[in-house]
Amino acid sequence: MKVASVFTANLTHPLQLHYTYLKSAWCKEMADFSKALSASSAARSGYTTVSEGVGIYKGIDRRFNPGWDGWKIVDALTFAASDQNELRVTLAQNKKLKEMVRNWYKQMYWDRFSGDMVRNQEIAAELFESSLELGVGRAVNCLQKSLNLLNAARPDGVSIVENGRLEMKTMDAMEDYLKTDSASYLLNVMRILLALHYIGRIRKSPGQDSFAWERLRTFEVLRQKAWTKPDPPADLRVED
Repeated sequence: MKVASVFTANLTHPLQLHYTYLKSAWCKEMADFSKALSASSAARSGYTTVSEGVGIYKGIDRRFNPGWDGWKIVDALTFAASDQNELRVTLAQNKKLKEMVRNWYKQMYWDRFSGDMVRNQEIAAELFESSLELGVGRAVNCLQKSLNLLNAARPDGVSIVENGRLEMKTMDAMEDYLKTDSASYLLNVMRILLALHYIGRIRKSPGQDSFAWERLRTFEVLRQKAWTKPDPPADLRVED
């Protein structure tokens, strides 16, 4: 069942779309940002000092995001803490800071690929984590490439533009695919493409791209147990 939607482009960012939609039962199945954030690498990180007065908190790098309001709280707690352990505890306990981190990630990443409109939690979480690593455009492009690859073998498969924007055509292509196949298959293809991206970076700059090496180490390559032909029935008779 489709939901009535009204789309208006946010001129502040070409990849962000605002949605006004009916509050129906269909909407209750949307992906949950809080779950995606809690499972992400950003949520597991703490505070790291890069240099004097420059740090990274929950994956937010002050060098690239100096205007984030959360730094005021981080600075105040850093000044008041007697040691690193106390700083770690007070940072973790500050509810306002936690909410500011949540809002920053939602606005900078989740909303830019319209995560609230993705019906599958695993796919939304994968898009979120990939966006943290590579940017929203590349993460969505990876999803689009995966959908085109999988839909190419289907009689009714629809090809979509690989433009890095999670528009309705991409949403519909994903919904159509998930009606007949597992999300785990789509996730596998997305992760394979990400791994190939990092391998390409490593081949281009051998020994220099430490980030690509570290990300490649996080991938798990699993092969399911190979299919084996079942034993014949015990009462089977083969005539000469």
